[in-house]
Amino acid sequence: MIFKKQQKVLLAVFMAGGLFSFYTSKAAALDVNRTELQSANESADTIVFQNYEGPHARIDSAQTITNIGTQLAISITDNTENAINTGSKNRYYVIHAVDTSVKEKLDADILILGENVGVDHITNVRRIISGFLMQAYKYNPEDASTIATFITVYNAVYRGKLDTFNAKYKEIVTQNLTSSVGMDTNYKMWPGNTQIVIPLSEPVDGGLSTIDTSVISDKDVVDSMRETDDRGIDERSNMMDIKNRESEIASEQAKDAQKEAVIEQAKADELKQEAAEAQKIANENPDDLQAQEIAEQKKLDATEQQKKADLAAATATEKQNKADKKQNEAKNENKEIAKDIKELKEKTQGYSEADVSYGLQLANDKKFLSKIIGIDTKNNKIVKTSRLEAIRNRIIYDIGTSLIAIAGENGGKNSAVKLVSIDKETLQIAKESEQAVAEDSVLIQQGSVYYCVIQDGKNYYIASYDQNLVLKAKSTVGVKANTPIVIDSKSIMVNNEKGAVIRLSPSDLSEIPLQ
Repeated sequence: MIFKKQQKVLLAVFMAGGLFSFYTSKAAALDVNRTELQSANESADTIVFQNYEGPHARIDSAQTITNIGTQLAISITDNTENAINTGSKNRYYVIHAVDTSVKEKLDADILILGENVGVDHITNVRRIISGFLMQAYKYNPEDASTIATFITVYNAVYRGKLDTFNAKYKEIVTQNLTSSVGMDTNYKMWPGNTQIVIPLSEPVDGGLSTIDTSVISDKDVVDSMRETDDRGIDERSNMMDIKNRESEIASEQAKDAQKEAVIEQAKADELKQEAAEAQKIANENPDDLQAQEIAEQKKLDATEQQKKADLAAATATEKQNKADKKQNEAKNENKEIAKDIKELKEKTQGYSEADVSYGLQLANDKKFLSKIIGIDTKNNKIVKTSRLEAIRNRIIYDIGTSLIAIAGENGGKNSAVKLVSIDKETLQIAKESEQAVAEDSVLIQQGSVYYCVIQDGKNYYIASYDQNLVLKAKSTVGVKANTPIVIDSKSIMVNNEKGAVIRLSPSDLSEIPLQ
């Protein structure tokens, strides 16, 4: 494996041509040959969200992000049958578009991302949706997360397709939709250009079946998820479980409705018998007005009761049909998931983490930004590709389970350039420095210490960090943002703000006077 020792630095480049950030734990999904799968499966309809993957100027916790959705849902909770608008139009805004007087087509919640939102990762959009679902409709965290994932893919698949939404949703929903309906796959397009439609089932009274899971997991959505590198197996399995539980609940409701229908039909039959007897008496006594009135009333009562019995029977049938539908969807998806798992295992046979070496591939030739790739050295195949495409200055250091690099870009609402630690298993940022790093800074390793140029306002200084990205020392003298950093046995040589070469002490970065 390349660069097993800390002191070796990767300089080779493989040439091939929010507001939030929250660090997730290691993925439990199968590790897949992403390049091979993408080349085989990518098409114009494949949904791959482009997120900002670099460091952030500010990091909010997962709960803080989730709470955005929670706050949006408070006014809707326990008031789900009324149309409500809530939130800030310039930031996060929800249109609870329901019309109980119309039975055909779907109600919906419309989550709008205003011009001033800073969310830049699909994970955090899903956290917001999850918080909303948990507060408004009492979903548990696991189900809310799964449904939020499907909602985002659904809205990306049908981005801008107004005809599709017009065909499925009530007028109270469609009158609020524009050409921005759905969500773009590129995070840069989200602010002021996103209407996330969340389909609601009837009645909108909370519980597992509030969101129409059949709509958000239709064939086009699932096909898109299957084209990702992990084929969406975890989330699809979770959705299968939700549908099985929906089926069980609907089946129990169908049984209860059927019992009610039997009771109501018995009442109807009894009233029909009474009406028939009253009518016989009326026929035998045509001049008895009271008998005529009683017969007419008995007939009306029997008719009304039969309507109740028919409604109960129809409800039982509707619930059973729903149970059958959800069960069939779950069974079909179970077959597809089993097939995909088998294919993924076949593609990853013989691949071991111990055989993976890590290199860089240029992602932006003009800015010299790179992404990390992992190569199975036994088969000489790329088995991992990082979605972080902002490694700066073509340098990474391998320290065992992690890679150290300078990464990120300036210019976004919350983007930043920082020193980062990247988990080798997931190729995601695991830690980042508290201080911003100069865009053109070099990164130099000396033992277990890392030297780079940090930015403090308009000034730049040399800084040293340990392997945990904790600041050890900062120079008191300012330097050029792009200064070379040369280390010998006694000192560190850099260029000060005027361009003159100065020497710094490796231990505390104090200036060593020239003799």
